[in-house]
Order: sequence, then C-alpha cells, then structure tokens
Amino acid sequence: MINQIKFKSLIKDLGMMFIPLNEAQIDIYYDRLKGFDDSILEEAVKYLYDTHTYKRFPMIAEIRDAAFQAMRELPEPTVDELESEFECEVCHGIGRMVEEVTENGGYFHSAEKFCICPKGQREKDRRAEWKRNQRRGT
Repeated sequence: MINQIKFKSLIKDLGMMFIPLNEAQIDIYYDRLKGFDDSILEEAVKYLYDTHTYKRFPMIAEIRDAAFQAMRELPEPTVDELESEFECEVCHGIGRMVEEVTENGGYFHSAEKFCICPKGQREKDRRAEWKRNQRRGT
C-alpha cells in the first residue's frame, strides 16, 4: 500500500506530462488507488508515459489497468522467496509439528506429524512419493 506523500509525488510527476490534477482530484485518485504497492504504481506511471496518447490526465481506470499490466510483467516469485516471507505460527517454517496424544488408558506420548501449512503439505507429498518409489523399487 502506497503512502499518500509518495502517491502525490507520483501523480504530480505524471501531471508534468499531462494536464495536472488539483488537490481534491488527487485525494480521490489516492482513495481509489491506495491499495497498490508503490513499486507497482511507479511502473504503471512509466507505462503511461510510454503509452497514454491523450493530453488529458489518465483516468483512474487507465492507471489501474497500467498497474495490472505492471503486475503481469513482474517475475513469478520462487517457492523459496514465498517461504522466506511466510513463517507458520505452528511449525515456525519447519513443516513438522509435535502433537501430544492421549491414549485410552490416560497415557501421554508425543507424535511428530506434518503441519497443515504449505511447507508441511509439500513435505508430506514428498514423503508419500518417496514411499511409493520404495514400494515400486525405483
């Protein structure tokens, strides 16, 4: 989410190429576009510099389309990048967790199992694939 000062700076830069907006209009644009990340809006402004053919200031929908275009051109994050940003509160990024189990007789013991987070499920799938390959002898 972009902050209002950075947004106003971007809009004023865009206004140098096209007919500039007044402060009330900038506030409306900010309200409608504040959900985008600042790097995405910077790329959208660059895209509009190159492609917007009218002298009038781009409409909110045109800026939004340019932002979506900028998002499409970003490289897909790798699994490692996604995992580095996300840490499960249950397993803390390990993929496994220890669960306390109570038997009928009141005995307690611990059992390690795969977590329900994406890393835990991926580890579970890898383990299942390994077991299938062991049974097949491959």
